[in-house]
Amino acid sequence: MGLTPDCQPIHSIFRWSSMNTRPRGALRIQASRSESVVDTLAVEAPLQVNINGRPWTTTMRTPGDDPFLVRGMLFSEGLLTDPAAELGWQPFDDPESGHIAAVDLTVAESALNQPFEDRRAQMSVSSCGLCGIRQWRDLFPGDFSPRLNGQIQLAADLIPAAMADLHHGMRAFGESGGCHGAAAYTARGRRLALFEDIGRHNAVDKVIGSLLSRDQLHLAVLLAVSGRISYEIVFKAFRARLPVLAAVSAPSSMAVEMADAFGLTVLGFCRDTRLTVYSHPERIKAQAQPRSRTARRRAAAPAPAGRRDQP
Repeated sequence: MGLTPDCQPIHSIFRWSSMNTRPRGALRIQASRSESVVDTLAVEAPLQVNINGRPWTTTMRTPGDDPFLVRGMLFSEGLLTDPAAELGWQPFDDPESGHIAAVDLTVAESALNQPFEDRRAQMSVSSCGLCGIRQWRDLFPGDFSPRLNGQIQLAADLIPAAMADLHHGMRAFGESGGCHGAAAYTARGRRLALFEDIGRHNAVDKVIGSLLSRDQLHLAVLLAVSGRISYEIVFKAFRARLPVLAAVSAPSSMAVEMADAFGLTVLGFCRDTRLTVYSHPERIKAQAQPRSRTARRRAAAPAPAGRRDQP
């Protein structure tokens, strides 16, 4: 069965609900039945970034909060040496979609790691946060920060609460099922920022850029992300000096190795009351659960003759 004429963009029928999502006519097939439906898709569109008249990169992202995205990207990739540097912003809209398609930034040369033009060699796709980096040393500029340390501790029960808050705050994901989310929290669990994007690294950059713009980065302790943790997410968290990184899914092997070296606490599979700590567990304070009266009686009772308790 081929696609019907119903499977067409329906911009003229419905207004876009937001810059993050758009409706789309589709054909839904279940068993032997089919029906025309209106589904919701996460928006993915290119953004070309020029710095002081020189091209730097084109990244695929979900439109919206682009100033936060660009500031966070410049900072987390080590191009912006002064977090408070003023960014002159000249956007150019795509006349068809109304989204920003390109932006010319004006930044003081003294606030940039030089040279920056050759640090990226290609377009960055939405699934890759450091695509186009030519050499590993480009990830470690001259002002590379020392490893994280300090005595900050988080109560283990704060992590599930933050993950639940992130999930409930992801409206574009609720509409489309196609967005990632990231959020930053204080040591007491207060949310500082939450953003969504089709690329999880973009969502992280939006969080970092927002915190920088509002001078709140120093308040953030926990970065919570949907999906998995890859090395570029660890690197961005480290650049932002965020000591605890938690995700609903698993970290990669390189992510954990980098976190070990950077002094970053990485937590995976943060679901309900369960989580797994892969690096620097000293920052997570687990509260001992009181045992029930029945459990205490069983622990005190002698083992039956001939029985060998298992470790």
